[in-house]
Amino acid sequence: MALPEKSVRGKINELVRSYCVANELKFGEVWGKVYAEFRYRYSIDLKRRAKNRGMKVLDLVEDMDKMDELFAVASVVCGID
Repeated sequence: MALPEKSVRGKINELVRSYCVANELKFGEVWGKVYAEFRYRYSIDLKRRAKNRGMKVLDLVEDMDKMDELFAVASVVCGID
């Protein structure tokens, strides 16, 4: 049986977690940097918008169809660009 491919959301989570473990950083700290960098590049405050809509940030990103953009930003923050 073939395994399903990882979703972009899964790839982002894996990337951030691996980066945190490798660099002994707190997950929240790195996610904060990812969201801040996204805000600077796309002028969208994901955390605030998600809070205002009563959603989790990654759920909002999926709703906005911005998961590829978030993966690109996470790659830069985690030094994989």
